[in-house]
Amino acid sequence: MKIRWMTLSVLSVVMLAGCAKDGGEPAGAKAALVAGGRAEVTAASGLRMRAKPDQKAPIVDVLSAGAGMTVLDPAGPEAVIEGKTGRWVRVRYGASEGWVFGGMIRPVEALKVVGGKDQAGATNQAWLLVPGKRAGLFELGKPIPEAAYGVYGKPDGVSPPGDTPVSGLTYWGERGGRITVKLHDGTVKDNVIVINTMDGRFRFANGIGPGSTVEELQAKFPGGNRERGMDYIEWVYNTPGAGFGINGGKVILVVIAPLAKP
Repeated sequence: MKIRWMTLSVLSVVMLAGCAKDGGEPAGAKAALVAGGRAEVTAASGLRMRAKPDQKAPIVDVLSAGAGMTVLDPAGPEAVIEGKTGRWVRVRYGASEGWVFGGMIRPVEALKVVGGKDQAGATNQAWLLVPGKRAGLFELGKPIPEAAYGVYGKPDGVSPPGDTPVSGLTYWGERGGRITVKLHDGTVKDNVIVINTMDGRFRFANGIGPGSTVEELQAKFPGGNRERGMDYIEWVYNTPGAGFGINGGKVILVVIAPLAKP
């Protein structure tokens, strides 16, 4: 069974294709980059991956703000770039490997798979991350976690309850450019019934989220169905309980919704 993606189309298109990211690291974050760990881009304009730890080296790939990567070697040469001091870090991003400036990335907690072999269980919940810790588990059928407000602040918009696709939304970012949570459908009043996000800090328990490559997505969520996209989405990858909007070979939009009834 797959989610009824097209029934969520009105909800999806209220979000912008671009999602600005915060560049600062929260006060008190002490986590360090370690080989084998995960990190994400903090530079709002994105980050270039280079073939060697040198600003003049050829560009291997360009990572968008919030993109996640695996750290291979955190102890490259030290450098000062745009007023920031840090070391060059060798990383893997999808199929690409190269060096990025460590002053523009930060560590995130390694994630454990939730639900074991039960794929549907894993897709029912996703974490909003901050460096070194998890900051709120969004789960279908439960309220928005209080920790989410600590990360995002006051919602940028709330629509009244009703029975239309765009009713009962709580969202952050211009027109939901970070995350949209549907709480009301005319019956349900407080619990999350749909999550719609483009924020790279939002990950499933198996590490997949906005910024993941198609290869990473298919490896962690095998057996999905490919469907035609809409608007800014080139195509859609549907799995039980979740749909992924793909653009340029990477996930740009995630929709988590209840499983379709037989």
